[in-house]
Amino acid sequence: MQSLSVDEKASVHLSFLDSGPPQSHNYTTIFAVHGLLFSASVFKKLLPLCAESNIRLVAINRRDYPGSTALTEEELEVFSDNSDSAEQNGRREEFIRARGLELMTFMNVFIQKHDLPPISEVNGSKSGGVALLGWSLGNATTFSAIASISSAPEATRKRFSAYLRTLILLEPALVPLGMKPLPGSWVPTRDAPGITPSSAARLMAMLVTAYYTHSPDAISLDPQKQVRDPAKLEHVAPALPSDGQTHTPSIYSMSEEDMSEIVLLPPRPVPRADLGVSRQAALWIDAHHVNYYKACFSEEFREKLLLNMKVVDIIGDKTVSIVAAGLWRVWDDNEKEKRIRNTSKDFVEFRLMKGFNHFMHWDYPQETMAVLAEILS
Repeated sequence: MQSLSVDEKASVHLSFLDSGPPQSHNYTTIFAVHGLLFSASVFKKLLPLCAESNIRLVAINRRDYPGSTALTEEELEVFSDNSDSAEQNGRREEFIRARGLELMTFMNVFIQKHDLPPISEVNGSKSGGVALLGWSLGNATTFSAIASISSAPEATRKRFSAYLRTLILLEPALVPLGMKPLPGSWVPTRDAPGITPSSAARLMAMLVTAYYTHSPDAISLDPQKQVRDPAKLEHVAPALPSDGQTHTPSIYSMSEEDMSEIVLLPPRPVPRADLGVSRQAALWIDAHHVNYYKACFSEEFREKLLLNMKVVDIIGDKTVSIVAAGLWRVWDDNEKEKRIRNTSKDFVEFRLMKGFNHFMHWDYPQETMAVLAEILS
């Protein structure tokens, strides 16, 4: 695994996997950011599929994940205070901002170091440029990275304007979208203070990789059928397998070697910041919502700074409920902005992956790559 410095003064670097450049001059680079407990290696099945789709995939490990610089005790102090004071909320905002700045810096340096192809267009078809993909909790960092571009030096802003063509929300969790906990849901890393962090992490890894059967009208792209009812979602992991359920949780298809490479479960150190955000979700959602809205809907980014960037939300209809309900938030915000700005043009495009769960890139890498290629075509 390679690494790249994002803060030389503080000696901070981020590790990454790189599929390498395809044999072309106009390939598109996807920067992918992982979620809670699962490292960048969760994307490794996509790597050998990239060249055929004229894509370069760079999967980045966030701080506290293998190969990247660990968060310092000073940086982690933000999780020691559960108060909702303005001062403490300011510290939370600064923590989120710093993580986004690290990712934005990584992309900015990588673009220049590897001389990535910029956006080009021939006969109405775009190629080149870069896409930023956040998966699950990783969307918190991608949203923050986009938000940080507005305060970057002019040369950096111009570079992203010339390169960033797609923001991909792959199964965004509720916290990055600024959503409160879903009624009926139960998250061990959030709702079980009596369970040790290590036990909660193990249980969480199984629950988020399971396949759930929700009511079809709860996870639908047909506005005439959509129902916003948490009771229509399956919140409890199904028996393995039963009632027509043919899939066991994705984690059980991982070998011991895969597990050691991908999943941060005890006896390995668990990512304290991510678990802290999960346990204190209600205290972090407001700050995350600001960045989500800036990245996806603000006039500053969508109509001025990042004119070439489109936003796409991808969701599987077998995903865990705390992700499934995120479709409602993004869909409703998209419709609201269309009404406010009196336009029929969508600010966010949606892709529904039928039969897929939260780990589509692991269980169905070829189908996932096909969707990514279609989005970028």
